[in-house]
Amino acid sequence: MNYEEARRKLAAADQLHVLKYYEELSADQRRDLLAQIEITDFSALEHCKKGSDNGRGKFEPLGAQELSDSGSKTQYTPEIGV
Repeated sequence: MNYEEARRKLAAADQLHVLKYYEELSADQRRDLLAQIEITDFSALEHCKKGSDNGRGKFEPLGAQELSDSGSKTQYTPEIGV
């Protein structure tokens, strides 16, 4: 993959910032970066965008047991560090 191909791929994925410091890289670093861009599946980013409905369900805090719910075990809580 050459620079222009990488630029087009990144533009399509709205990721052009990846090339911001391209000119400051050594030849080896540029080659490695272009290789990484070539193998990266940027379509996966669509699932991360804010507001994306990716079917993960509803997130909410887990329930917790309160000391008042523990009944007779409250006498042991200081012993175990609670």
